[in-house]
Amino acid sequence: MLAVETLDRQATLRAMRDRFNQPDPDAGRKLVLVLGMLACLLALVWLVHRFQQRRARVATLQPMGLYLRVQSKLGLSLLDRWRLWQLAQVLRIEHPTALLISARMYDEVVKEYCGGQGWLGSRARFATHFTSLRHQLFPSSG
Repeated sequence: MLAVETLDRQATLRAMRDRFNQPDPDAGRKLVLVLGMLACLLALVWLVHRFQQRRARVATLQPMGLYLRVQSKLGLSLLDRWRLWQLAQVLRIEHPTALLISARMYDEVVKEYCGGQGWLGSRARFATHFTSLRHQLFPSSG
């Protein structure tokens, strides 16, 4: 009985040695699979990074985007929207949508804008346009 166990153990050890001495025929496929999985993981990390960058960039552009959407919902003409956009850009207003909510703030910003100089000279010539636009935006205020 002891001899049978010894023979079985020796046969098992020989089989294991033979198995590890021979090259694995699937080693190439396994290597390609592991490299493919690493490439997919890196691509996923890159996509998540790009998505987060895009969200951060959109968050910084959000006040102007809201401003433009509100102008559109108010039914303003393209020229009016462009002039209001230019007003917010030139004066670097952090939250330009406030111009469409507060008549007092609108008046202050228009006064500052029309008092300045543009590429083609004084911007005072736009004062009448901004006044008529004010009546459209704030019909109940004087």
